[in-house]
Amino acid sequence: MRSFFLGLVKAVINPLLRSRLVPAGIVVMLAAGVVFVPSRPSVQAAPPAAQQPKLVDAPDLVGGAAWFNTDKAISLGDLRGRIVLIDFWTLFCINCIHTLPDLAKLEARYPGVLVVIGIHTPKFDNEKKTSSVLKAILRYEIKHPVVSDAD
Repeated sequence: MRSFFLGLVKAVINPLLRSRLVPAGIVVMLAAGVVFVPSRPSVQAAPPAAQQPKLVDAPDLVGGAAWFNTDKAISLGDLRGRIVLIDFWTLFCINCIHTLPDLAKLEARYPGVLVVIGIHTPKFDNEKKTSSVLKAILRYEIKHPVVSDAD
């Protein structure tokens, strides 16, 4: 499963990097090992003018209880021109923990181009505590920025 996941992410990121046409604000979302990418137009697609995707500004990352591994909250302006991979995780989720080494490999392979941001989304009351999230970040040696979404 891990090699499939890593291969899928590389298959998405490598073509984007080679094209040099990566617009600001592209977000590859990761949730429970699934990567969401835009679908390709079907064979019976509408005329070219209608195929152009509507550009929508991505929302800022606001509302988190605390940020870790960064000296300030990260804004969209800080991410401009980079590929952003958002990792939704929970500190007691074994599948989430298993993806962490793969995320570290991707960060090391694409420094300055790929930014990984962890969003901790608690399931249990204990996971809402900032101290619990910090302990997990230290235990799993997470180096990328993490925001705790206690709600």
